[in-house]
Amino acid sequence: MIPQSLSTLSAADMIDRSDQTVWRDHFDALHSYIQSQNFTGYDPYDGLMGIIQPNLVGARLARFWMQFMKRFPLNLRSLLRIPKMRNPKAMALFLQALIDYDDQWPQNPLKSDIQFLFEWLQANRCNGFSGDCWGYPFQWYSKDLLMPPNTPSVVVTAFAGKAILRYYEMTQSQRALESLKNIILFFQKEIPTHHDQSGICFSYTPFRKDCIYNANMLVAELLIRMGDICNHSRWLELGKMATRFVLSKQKERGFWNYSLDPKTGIEKPQIDFHQGFILESLYQIKNTTYIAGLDQALETGARFYKNNQFNMFGQSKWRWPKSWPVDIHHQAQGIITFSLLSKDEPYYMPVAKKIAAYTLRVMRSQTGYFYYQKWPVLMNRIPYMRWGQAWMLKALGTLVYRTKPLKH
Repeated sequence: MIPQSLSTLSAADMIDRSDQTVWRDHFDALHSYIQSQNFTGYDPYDGLMGIIQPNLVGARLARFWMQFMKRFPLNLRSLLRIPKMRNPKAMALFLQALIDYDDQWPQNPLKSDIQFLFEWLQANRCNGFSGDCWGYPFQWYSKDLLMPPNTPSVVVTAFAGKAILRYYEMTQSQRALESLKNIILFFQKEIPTHHDQSGICFSYTPFRKDCIYNANMLVAELLIRMGDICNHSRWLELGKMATRFVLSKQKERGFWNYSLDPKTGIEKPQIDFHQGFILESLYQIKNTTYIAGLDQALETGARFYKNNQFNMFGQSKWRWPKSWPVDIHHQAQGIITFSLLSKDEPYYMPVAKKIAAYTLRVMRSQTGYFYYQKWPVLMNRIPYMRWGQAWMLKALGTLVYRTKPLKH
């Protein structure tokens, strides 16, 4: 349960109070909730894992149904026989969060969960592909293409890689290092790429050539960080080429559109939490190697993200310039991004704290988990495990890691 002393704190109280006490109490409450669910839960996109199946209703109705289940504020999943599942992306986020927390407040119970999460990721890789890779445990549509459960994607694989890299930094495990090398093998051997005069773009899955900027940056980040660790010049160069590709697509105001159609050259405008993904990867790359123009792109992008994606109270917009709904994933990514950037630019920490204060005041249940979305007169209270709980555990863990530790 959330401590009673925190249940009535205002946003201002959250900022003024001893930071780590607040973040730790809420982290502990959320971690306890996640443990009580045995790391399993529902997902906004799992609507096709129950009695409604594409082969029964057809592709068009199945796509509609998946979107309906994502948006409907009542949770019908148990009635529709949709099971709670462990999601590799959520497991990776849990792993990162617990390591960040343990770095400041070492605890034996956390180390047990950390080891469990690492072993789970190692035991639940996708089969039939070169290297190590992971995907979502449900079937989902990518435009008109139905992806079966455990179809590997660069996003899920990259987040698993970031978590395993964090585990390697903590333990110096050779198993972790070999897994990281195998993730790079997957990117190189299985993922189609698009090239233009600016650089290279890695596709989202092995089954379609596309250009999604935030996904490409996740690949670039791991290539560069692993290239640096292993002194591998080819990985470094591939990562720099992928980074230059995305840098070239930044708009003058500082934002990126979501994707580029490699056939038509038309971009999809969608400005949301994916901006935070890109900025986070640029920050990690900046602290690993030099790429011309990266510092300016990071500064301009962060300024746009701060000034346009969040209001003065720490509430995120949905997809800029649309304000509603307030989404827990958007809130969490803002906390993560500005907490990370605050290491080099301290004035971003109050931004992270303000977003966290709003989220804890408005989007948190009294039993420790976080709601999915808030509308002007409606709250969608479904506790999605990956979309909400995993991202908020990562956000709170990042705050604990980035704020000055108390004496202990």
